[in-house]
Amino acid sequence: MDAKDTKDAADADAPIPDLIESLKELKRLMDCPSAALIKQFMPELERIVEKKFREFRSELEQTTKRVIKENNTLKSLAQALNKKTKACKHKILKQATELEKQATELEAARVLHDYQGAELDQFYAAYQQTAELLKTLQRARAKQAAELKTERANHQNLKQQAAEALQSVTCIACLENRRDTIFRRCNHVACCAQCAETLTTCPICRAPIVEKAKCYF
Repeated sequence: MDAKDTKDAADADAPIPDLIESLKELKRLMDCPSAALIKQFMPELERIVEKKFREFRSELEQTTKRVIKENNTLKSLAQALNKKTKACKHKILKQATELEKQATELEAARVLHDYQGAELDQFYAAYQQTAELLKTLQRARAKQAAELKTERANHQNLKQQAAEALQSVTCIACLENRRDTIFRRCNHVACCAQCAETLTTCPICRAPIVEKAKCYF
């Protein structure tokens, strides 16, 4: 796991101590007779919240590992494709050189045996066949180049999809925490709870925020 993955894992742990500290602060604020009933349920509430965050952290770690694994697979496929392409290119160039040499030799033979009509026809037919082989080889090379271009485009699309999948669950304000707050009335989920506290308008549609609510995925 590289530095970016380590940073993502560390960021996944960050909300848990903050939430526990907030719950402790809430308990201190609730130390009054009217809050006695609520204080009975605080341990259970803390347990539920800690369980949810552990589940979230586990899910995020699994998603990160899966994205890293897919990225490594794509890198391996790209390396194998590049290796295969180089081998095919070398083979095609070698065949093209041989065919061009044969074509030159046939042309020289045709000039040398110009006085022999029958043999000339035979060598000329061989020259025509060689030229046709060259054309076939060129078409095959063009087809392989098109296939290689398609494979590279597919590889690029897969990388982009992986990046978009990771970005779609990240807060657009801090680019670190998970999105977990929904804005009313536009119903956009764009930020984490920490960043949402300072916002008065939706960062996506710029609509005024009437209400902020916690949401769970």
